[in-house]
Amino acid sequence: MRKHPTLYTLNKGWTVRHLLIEGDDPGAKTLSKLENGIRTVVATGTHYEMDQKAMSLIQEWCQKEDFKWKDDDAPVWESRREIIALAKLMGHTSLYDARYITAQAVPLDRWQGCRDKNGDDYQYAYNLTTIEAWPKVTAKHGINMKPATKEEFLREMQKAIEIRKDLGPEQKFMLD
Repeated sequence: MRKHPTLYTLNKGWTVRHLLIEGDDPGAKTLSKLENGIRTVVATGTHYEMDQKAMSLIQEWCQKEDFKWKDDDAPVWESRREIIALAKLMGHTSLYDARYITAQAVPLDRWQGCRDKNGDDYQYAYNLTTIEAWPKVTAKHGINMKPATKEEFLREMQKAIEIRKDLGPEQKFMLD
């Protein structure tokens, strides 16, 4: 059984930041930051030291930069390029896309993702064993992205759900 890196995910709106504790040797781990699909080494040390450093960074980013720590199963949406970079760092090399005629796995480097009925790329979320893909609804679809009241927010959310359904189906892809 493959051991995946430890993953911590934070987000602030559409900005997503991941921390990964990587490496097979418990005494020699690497703490990396992944943002916008770009990996940066933060520190090296024991797993305990890297976990402590990760917790310190999470606290700092939450307090000083208003990031939110994703500690539940709620998806965090990113671009296809960013999700592929994360999936590869987590040890995956391919996924199963039922839209292809063959049942063989598609290498992540060759996977084209999904496009909505207007030709726009979907948004993607990683959850350890799968990648979810949903059409992305934005202000260009006529949605008020800054509603003033709770009632207006609920109306805009209902409108966004209907637009998303019209743009294309939700997809789920199993990772290798």
